[in-house]
Amino acid sequence: MSFQGSQSTTTTTTTTGSVTVEILGQRLSLRSDKDPEHVQNLARYINEKARAIQSAAPKVTNEKLMMLVSMMVAEELHEAKTEVGTLKVALQERVDAALAQLDELDDPNA
Repeated sequence: MSFQGSQSTTTTTTTTGSVTVEILGQRLSLRSDKDPEHVQNLARYINEKARAIQSAAPKVTNEKLMMLVSMMVAEELHEAKTEVGTLKVALQERVDAALAQLDELDDPNA
């Protein structure tokens, strides 16, 4: 996904793979192969995070605010990847145990 920025207060989508979103009053025209509604949802999510930080630290600059949002989202991503990895290991252990039980049922000498 690549993007170009310009100022505005509206949010629009087009059918050409281009989506215009607004984050903290900054209008961004994005080209994406993702569904426009998905891109809009991502922008809303970033705005929610930014507003939450802004309410706790109203004097922070937009540049620092977006760095803090980036760190929050990166932490969420890291936690999610860790959880997925843990779930994959647990699932594989269950699959292996189930296969072992099936092998025991198939083995007439067991």
